[in-house]
Amino acid sequence: MFCGFSATGQVKTFVASPLAEQRIEGLNEEISSYSLFELDLIGLDEYVQNDGYSNQVNLDITGYGIFNIDLIHNRVTSSDYALRAATPEGIVTIETGDKIKTFKGYVDGQFHVRLTIDEDFISGFIETRKGTLILESAYLRDRGLSRNQLLVYYNKDDIAEYPNHCEPRLAPGHFTNEPEPKIETRAVGECYDVEIALANDWLMYEERDEDLQEVENHNLAVINNVQSNYDDEFLDEVNFVVTEIFVSTCSSCDPWTSSTDAGDLLDAFGA
Repeated sequence: MFCGFSATGQVKTFVASPLAEQRIEGLNEEISSYSLFELDLIGLDEYVQNDGYSNQVNLDITGYGIFNIDLIHNRVTSSDYALRAATPEGIVTIETGDKIKTFKGYVDGQFHVRLTIDEDFISGFIETRKGTLILESAYLRDRGLSRNQLLVYYNKDDIAEYPNHCEPRLAPGHFTNEPEPKIETRAVGECYDVEIALANDWLMYEERDEDLQEVENHNLAVINNVQSNYDDEFLDEVNFVVTEIFVSTCSSCDPWTSSTDAGDLLDAFGA
């Protein structure tokens, strides 16, 4: 399920130029193969936000290909969306404006694309015949890098282990004691909006250089990427709508328990 595109005006190509230094210390323990580029993120952001934007953009990434992308704005926030921050003085609402940073689209009319773009931020993926290509702002991996630098790799090369996941990532239906699904006859092809609010603790804020905009961009990018798993995979389309992002901006502002006990944490979030 996807909206059509209108194509007017000239399509601009943004070239990602390889960096001389192709290494981020320690990253090979998480990603077996990757590349680093310089990309005009400010120019890309201005282009896709321009009133004359034609819903098309080209990305030329050396060694990976030239991607002619039909890319449209994809609002993942509600009309009354709020960014709220817990501070030592209390909870405040932050003005965010009406800028849509999240995008969705296709390459060659068939390969999915999801990108979140800001003036010094990019995150998302491009599906290709060789696999899913991940694009990230490189400074998120190394704060010493410039904000116009791009990290690119295939998702199959992500070798990081996540021992703190709640459960193994297994295919649906792996529980043998699951009851047989109840089949009901009804019309399919419906679209459902699911409102969701996101909360970030102090550690997330600290990890993102104590920058509210970085936390917001990260949250919106995650939802934009995940949304692609719910548009064509089921009989109906599920659309997530972010109503609020909450961020704790000081170590004493977290409204949750500091306990690492699973039961205590569950009670705190359910309170």
